[in-house]
Amino acid sequence: MHPNWLQRRCCVFITALFLVFQAFYIVGRHSSGPVTAEAAAITPESESAPTRIQIVKQAFAFYKKNHSVESLEEGRENLLSKPQERSSSKQLMDFVQSQLVKRSLEGIKAPPTPVIQKESSSEVYTLLITIPSAPKRFDKRHLIRETWFKKYQNSSLVTVRFVVGLLNLSDQVKSDLFAEQEKFHDLVLIEDLLDSYKNLTRKTLYTFIWAAYNVNFLYLFKCDDDTYPQLERMLFELHGRESTHRLYWGFFLQNAPVRRTGKWRDREWSLGKHYVKFAIGGAYIISSDLIDLLVNNALYLQLFTNEDVAVGLWLASFDIERKHDLRFCRFFHAQECTKDSVMALGVSDDDFLYLNMDN
Repeated sequence: MHPNWLQRRCCVFITALFLVFQAFYIVGRHSSGPVTAEAAAITPESESAPTRIQIVKQAFAFYKKNHSVESLEEGRENLLSKPQERSSSKQLMDFVQSQLVKRSLEGIKAPPTPVIQKESSSEVYTLLITIPSAPKRFDKRHLIRETWFKKYQNSSLVTVRFVVGLLNLSDQVKSDLFAEQEKFHDLVLIEDLLDSYKNLTRKTLYTFIWAAYNVNFLYLFKCDDDTYPQLERMLFELHGRESTHRLYWGFFLQNAPVRRTGKWRDREWSLGKHYVKFAIGGAYIISSDLIDLLVNNALYLQLFTNEDVAVGLWLASFDIERKHDLRFCRFFHAQECTKDSVMALGVSDDDFLYLNMDN
């Protein structure tokens, strides 16, 4: 028998055997078992199953329903009646903390875990003021308490918290901070945070997380300790808004060049030669719904060197109101500030007292 003929016979036999096995496989795929029934339920051709477009429409309708335009008073009433139904849950907070701690132990860059200090009151504040503060700046904190915030110390509209990191502090400094907290009850102490300028973005993110789980508020106002705000004007404008949602309010910079040298050098930025639009960090206001969105995605947020740049990028993809306001003036540029300014940034201690004379 010729060997070529035998080889051809073997090839035909193997091909036929392959076709038979393939036929059995196809029949098995389309059998009436439970796997096939489950697969049929998610096919686009199924009349009972929603398409991807329908799912998106349903999700958007749900979002609009739960983020509809409401007055400030309605927003306060909703939070008062259902404080436990905020979009950020205690279970999510526990998960975020555990994952960040795990990443930290594995050597992956992650923000530290804050000390969770439950608020004793269920009061809903129009404005939660958070101020990053260095551990030893007691005099600056007390100056704020005795000037622009003094008349609001017992107010149900506004509350203030100074945020301080505790890591690697001496026992004496910690003791002083605990005594200050015992007296004024306005500190947020983050036990695993090294308090430094390089950690300011981490400090900001964990301020947001702490705020979302510990205080009922409509707007978060982040400001530096050298900012002098006119709270009456801010509250007046916030009360005049048609909605309590989707607000990012401040003095915005657009197409600012990336800092490559100096104190604000940004080694982490790799997204081009210019920053995205952001509100300068001396003072900005964010509505609570946006704070919740950031907290819910905390594990995915990149921690850039400059915290105001980071916040601007974190919010960049959201359909929100970016309210650029020239009245967020820089006090060291005297020509920028007028009697109608909402706040002055970069104010010295002496100027704090000067600006407070009218009050």
